[in-house]
Amino acid sequence: MNNLTIRKKVYLLGFSILFLLTLIGGISIYSMNKISKELDDIAKENIPLSKAISKISGHQLQQTVVF
Repeated sequence: MNNLTIRKKVYLLGFSILFLLTLIGGISIYSMNKISKELDDIAKENIPLSKAISKISGHQLQQTVVF
């Protein structure tokens, strides 16, 4: 490492940082896509369940008012 000129050391450091930045960016994009898919799955399951539960609650309230 001592044989390298300052210019080469700076380039090596710059490329190392650029590589790590690209790697972290790729991992972040992958993770965000994974989270997005999980949220879509949750939304497709939970929203219909919430609607059904709110209908059931409404019917229960109507029944308590009638009786």
